[in-house]
Amino acid sequence: MKDKFETFFVGAFALLFSWLGVLAIPVLALIAFNLMDYATRLIANKVSGVPNTSKKSVNGIYKKFGMWVLVAACAIIDMVIMQCGQYVGINLPLKFIIAIVISIWLVFNEFISILENVRGMGTKVPKFILNLADKILGTVEDKGQSIVDGIGNEVDKNE
Repeated sequence: MKDKFETFFVGAFALLFSWLGVLAIPVLALIAFNLMDYATRLIANKVSGVPNTSKKSVNGIYKKFGMWVLVAACAIIDMVIMQCGQYVGINLPLKFIIAIVISIWLVFNEFISILENVRGMGTKVPKFILNLADKILGTVEDKGQSIVDGIGNEVDKNE
């Protein structure tokens, strides 16, 4: 039974990694950070005396679901552009580039939220970690904008 269980998970992860390719790591990171953010928020609320209501919890889950919808929608847009964009002069430099950028952006937003929750638990967080997260978040936003700007230039060149 143990072998079947292990085989199932190895097969599932192999399928996930083969389908997602470079998007697999940011997706797995987002899953881990969603879980950590949710757990640390519950603990931080308990420490600070804020009640954990079911409405708050459900709204938090909805927010996480929204993140996954955003990543999935961006992955679909990436696939449409990769398959059809060449016909209208839009080329992306990498498979799933938009989904990767949005996934990294969401991961660092979750990381910042985790750091805030950990601080809410009374744990000191080094300022350089907060600065690092903010810096990377800004860099990802800039990179995403440069991809969008590049697409506009690519279309202009083809006209």
